[in-house]
Amino acid sequence: MNAPVVTLPPLTDSLDASPLLYSNEQDGLFRYTPARVTLSLSVSALRQHYPTADAARLLPPLGWQAPDDPLQRLDAAGETLTWQIIPAGTPASCRQVARCDLLRGVETVATIEHPLAIELRGRSSFDPVRDIPPFRNSTADLGEIEPRRDLFERTYRRGGAILPGAFFRGLYRDIVFLASGTDARGGAGSAPGWRASPSVAASPVSIRPPSGCARWCKSGTGGN
Repeated sequence: MNAPVVTLPPLTDSLDASPLLYSNEQDGLFRYTPARVTLSLSVSALRQHYPTADAARLLPPLGWQAPDDPLQRLDAAGETLTWQIIPAGTPASCRQVARCDLLRGVETVATIEHPLAIELRGRSSFDPVRDIPPFRNSTADLGEIEPRRDLFERTYRRGGAILPGAFFRGLYRDIVFLASGTDARGGAGSAPGWRASPSVAASPVSIRPPSGCARWCKSGTGGN
């Protein structure tokens, strides 16, 4: 029988209600800030909800590291159980989940889930002087154009784009198109991705959960 998934007693984190930042603004390389997150669990609150539990085992999000022993016994703890986790890898969504199994011997009596919000912030290397096409995009010359997934996948190498499915369904589709009339995506007879590129290059793109994820990927999860 599977143990129930619960939110009480709550895990708390050191982010203080702020999202974990995944950004390349510092030197062009994507990294997490802060580099470590501390998760805490009140022993008295745990005993109140699960008086028979005698240990807790932390399960970090997939691919993240937990340098400390993930298993901690209540009889050896003080007032609070704490774990350090190190974010690693490219985020698979704007929401990662840490889990903590509450144990009675070898039996898991409950699993606490704790969501961790991630904000993506990226700066493009696009140079409008160097990279802009040597022609003005016109429906008279090119016809109307809608984003194509096959061309998107040929443009961005596999594994080279963060949340590629979300990017294609969201911001990419809002920029890469050519329409003859006013379009809800912001264009009128142009492909705004080509002409708006200077502003894209000058300012970072930020995806902040949860509303940012909803805008970015049209689903609210940031997934692919």
